[in-house]
Amino acid sequence: MPQIFVKKIPIFSEPLSPAAKIGVWKIEEDEDFFLSKMPLSDAEFEDISKLRGIRKLEWLACRWLLHEISGFEIRLPLAKDAFSKPFFEEKEHLICSLSHSRGVVAALFLDLDDLPDDRHENFSCGCDLQKLVEKMDNLAPKFVRPDEFEWVNSKKSPRRRHELLHFFWTAKESLYKAWGKKELDFRGNLRLSDFKISKNGKIYATGHIEKGAANLTFDVFSEMILVENFGEFVLTWCFPKG
Repeated sequence: MPQIFVKKIPIFSEPLSPAAKIGVWKIEEDEDFFLSKMPLSDAEFEDISKLRGIRKLEWLACRWLLHEISGFEIRLPLAKDAFSKPFFEEKEHLICSLSHSRGVVAALFLDLDDLPDDRHENFSCGCDLQKLVEKMDNLAPKFVRPDEFEWVNSKKSPRRRHELLHFFWTAKESLYKAWGKKELDFRGNLRLSDFKISKNGKIYATGHIEKGAANLTFDVFSEMILVENFGEFVLTWCFPKG
């Protein structure tokens, strides 16, 4: 079960493996809380100067959450590559993924030094968080393939089908982030298969990225979480199949 914290640290944090951690945090703090506790690099100050309101808070909260789950005493700043993917400068063995939705943020952290050496090359990860919204049913044809719809529509409960559409959205967003190079069509290049739903409702699947000569497969994990006073969210993450 997720470990629940009561102070200003992640409300949801679960070790995924000896090498990875994921966390979710609902934002109840103001900008000064983060800025007073989190040193930023010059590049980060430039990034944040372009943001306002909730977007600025989510940007700050994502990075503070990442620092919290990393376990480091001193925060490591994040940079962005040419495709806006965050990474730790001069720390190639550390990788991460960030997400936010409606005032709640998620962070995924991985230390490659904790993995076998043969898994280091081209290892990537992705996570996505999405609050349940009514419009997802109308948006689904843009990112769900016909064969994927068959699995969704096999479920009798309209509520469950609605939740599963959010699963497909977050799963493909996670794969998109793991790919890290943009220019992917969510229907044409991203595919999910081998679905399994556990007794506690968690979803496991295989994610496929098919782009040109690339044919990559990922383990995809997803679960529903209830964030007090903020509503229901779907949290999904992925790692390359090993």
